[in-house]
Amino acid sequence: MAQRRSMKPKLPGSEYQNFLKTQWWLGLKFGTNFTQPNPGERYSSIVPINYDTELLEKNYKNFSEPGVHIGLDLSFYHKGFSIAMTPVYKMARYSYSSMVEWTGDTDVETFQSEYKVTQTASFIEVPLSLRYELIKQGKLRPYIMAGMQYSFSLSAKKETNIKHTDFITGTPQTYDGGTVTVDVKDEFQNYFGALGGLGFGWDVGNIRTILEVSYSYGLSSITDTNQRYSENQLATLGETNDETKINGVNASLSVVFPLRYIDKTFSSR
Repeated sequence: MAQRRSMKPKLPGSEYQNFLKTQWWLGLKFGTNFTQPNPGERYSSIVPINYDTELLEKNYKNFSEPGVHIGLDLSFYHKGFSIAMTPVYKMARYSYSSMVEWTGDTDVETFQSEYKVTQTASFIEVPLSLRYELIKQGKLRPYIMAGMQYSFSLSAKKETNIKHTDFITGTPQTYDGGTVTVDVKDEFQNYFGALGGLGFGWDVGNIRTILEVSYSYGLSSITDTNQRYSENQLATLGETNDETKINGVNASLSVVFPLRYIDKTFSSR
């Protein structure tokens, strides 16, 4: 019986504690995001003569369009602290509207064009963050995190819905001006930002599920304003990009596995 007890798989006490205190985790991460555009310097392809340029400014909508992200979750954990790198493919979306109005000497000599734009941009985003566990024992481990991220521009597409209103008959007549969709990759660039958030890990067997909510704050513009007139099809409509930074709310789910289980030092004996 004594021999049978000694044959049960068991890690020595010191090695088992070290295994819990220090660990590499790797897995998949996916989720959704909502973008808050933060315009800086404003631009238009129309130069006003007898009215204020502020009338041409775009009206941005915050957190109105959902995006997605998917990638890897890699972290090194030691005594409550984790250094995490989570590279993802990220598609961000936001929308805005603007209006151009032509007027004559009378009220009926008025013509309006309204533009509703949905902007989609894709990036390879590489966040580097520090996590701190608030509870270091048990299956449920909440944590707070903060860090920086750099995003590499991949592609961008702009969809513009146009509506015209003519007052010439005395009664406003509104009709559809069509939809213009163009590739505007050259008008976007790499950018960087800061992030912070909270989450918790839940251990089931050898698998850890991580739910995380973070807020990212853009520190540089995603638009290359030197290329803002490169798409003539949109420039003739009065539509061009402002200098735009983006903030965002990101919700993610990760499923990760400990890498040190493959280390023979910690195999069962």
